[in-house]
Amino acid sequence: MYYYLKIAGKLLQLETPDEFEIAENIQHYFTSPADDDTMIARYRFVIDKTLQLAPEKILHSSPQRFIFENDSREYRVHFAPGTNIPIAYYCETPSDIYEIHILEQSFPTHFFNLMILETLALEKILLPKDMLVLHSSYIIYDNKAILFTAPSGTGKSTQADLWKKYRNAEIVNGDRSIMQVTDHAVQTHSLPFCGSSGININKSAPLAGIIMLEQAPENSIQKCPPAMAIRKLYSECSINHWNSEAVETAFQIIEKIVERIPVYILKCTISEEAVNLVHNELFK
Repeated sequence: MYYYLKIAGKLLQLETPDEFEIAENIQHYFTSPADDDTMIARYRFVIDKTLQLAPEKILHSSPQRFIFENDSREYRVHFAPGTNIPIAYYCETPSDIYEIHILEQSFPTHFFNLMILETLALEKILLPKDMLVLHSSYIIYDNKAILFTAPSGTGKSTQADLWKKYRNAEIVNGDRSIMQVTDHAVQTHSLPFCGSSGININKSAPLAGIIMLEQAPENSIQKCPPAMAIRKLYSECSINHWNSEAVETAFQIIEKIVERIPVYILKCTISEEAVNLVHNELFK
């Protein structure tokens, strides 16, 4: 069976051994291919009774996954939430098809959900297309995108909610977004991943500005100097830090974004004044 996932206007082909169900909250990212669609990656899903792993060179590890290299090909092993039990892994193949191996007992009713989509290594696939994944809340106001970014728990979703309340803005995604550098602009795209907000509308818009949040007792806003903006954006983007080429490409993309898009530091409270400060800068 073949399924087609459309991310940032690009098509990903997903081949499965049999029919897969698609979770309701991500169905709107699946489509039928059109003649003018650009295919950027092909995946083959394999259901295994056991996962055979023999890492040669460990590249990166975290509570959610570890990444290693065998024969110059990258593997990404994903754990069951809150455990160190492998339930799936991604691997590169000589045929340029990415394989996703899934432990059968972990997914008894084969289906696509957010956990499965996390195995696709999308940040790596999108990077050569001048796209970066930013940890952010994404809203659209006046047909333009605003991205709120900061470490978890700083209030990205709160500021997005304030814009919906006071400016009738549309909240597109509460967790992650894609920034794409084009010839003349920076476009923003949504991703299926939505965090605790549950919001992941599949919509794109030109980027008006990036707001870096800091909690404070009073509201204030200031333009972020380019060097600081680059450093702070880098820290909130999904980047394969173990890959020097990926790091270099990411910095080049971030530099282009900072050259074209205003970046602000907003020290804020939960108030309409915080909304007004950003509005007055971006929509003078």
